[in-house]
Amino acid sequence: MKKLILFILAAIITGLLIYRFVERRRADTTRTIAQIQAEEGYPVEVGDVTIGPFRMARSYTGTIVGGKQSVVISSLSEHVSRVLVAEGQYVDKDQVICELSSDNPSASHARAQLALNNAEKEFKRVQKLFEEGAVSQQVLDGVKLQRDLAREALEVSEQLLNLRSPISGVVTELEAEAGKLVMPGEPLAKVVSTEKARVEIQVPARDRKLIKPGALCTVTMDGVSTSGKVQRISLSADPQSRSFTAWITLDDRTRSHIFSPGLLVDVSIRTLDMKDALLVSPDALFREGERWSVYTVDEDTARLHDVDLGGISADIAWIRSGLKPGEKVVVSGSNLLFDGAPVRISSRNY
Repeated sequence: MKKLILFILAAIITGLLIYRFVERRRADTTRTIAQIQAEEGYPVEVGDVTIGPFRMARSYTGTIVGGKQSVVISSLSEHVSRVLVAEGQYVDKDQVICELSSDNPSASHARAQLALNNAEKEFKRVQKLFEEGAVSQQVLDGVKLQRDLAREALEVSEQLLNLRSPISGVVTELEAEAGKLVMPGEPLAKVVSTEKARVEIQVPARDRKLIKPGALCTVTMDGVSTSGKVQRISLSADPQSRSFTAWITLDDRTRSHIFSPGLLVDVSIRTLDMKDALLVSPDALFREGERWSVYTVDEDTARLHDVDLGGISADIAWIRSGLKPGEKVVVSGSNLLFDGAPVRISSRNY
């Protein structure tokens, strides 16, 4: 029995010794890894600080509109007597779109026509008397003025009844129908100019200062792209959306049958275009409080630098100041570093 107890005690002591040995080896291994990093350096990947072009862009969704567009409306409450154009038809400036009934008392068309006829007759009669020396020039001028006023009154009446297109273009919408009763201010047709098309976009307030007239744009629809320029941007925001409206003119070679008014398009506006910018990989940047920082590698030592970040695009960052061309910046492994840390470059990323 005593031998059994002694055997068990020996086994327990041996187990404890083995456990202490394993734990000590494990601790030695951990220290060895730390010692390797301290002696041989932290493994990092680096990239170059270069000089090159830098571009930034903003993307929006816009609507194609004609170079000019105008809505033809009625100023009277009257029935449409005739429609003289069809939807999709090209019309010239001042071409009659539709006619309203001339029986409307507000237009006073019949009275205006009668007044002009009488004024024409009176003018001819007085002109003949003037030629015979029976009346003075002043009398003739007075009668002529009355005739001209009557003619203007008839023209105003005809403008109210004969609704004309204010611009040359294509009738894209036509609401007028013969016999239809229209009300004052009711739109009867929309005419869109076939001149250079434009794109209208809404710009958020945060982007207002970035969008400048003349900025280059790329307009895309269904995989087809064309170029353009920002023509202008509104100075005041829409009170409801709080956004600004910008208009973009398309390239003269844009195919109008593809980019036709009313269609939605994707718009990319170049907000910054620099030829010789100081560039690094965005992976090199990290935050130090409110500042942007990078680590450079100088003789296998990491050096912490605060930088002035100008902007970041998809795969490159522009640095205003804080670095020099040709320096090496850490693009991977910086989370383990500190200023003055030894580093070991495991690979290079150019």
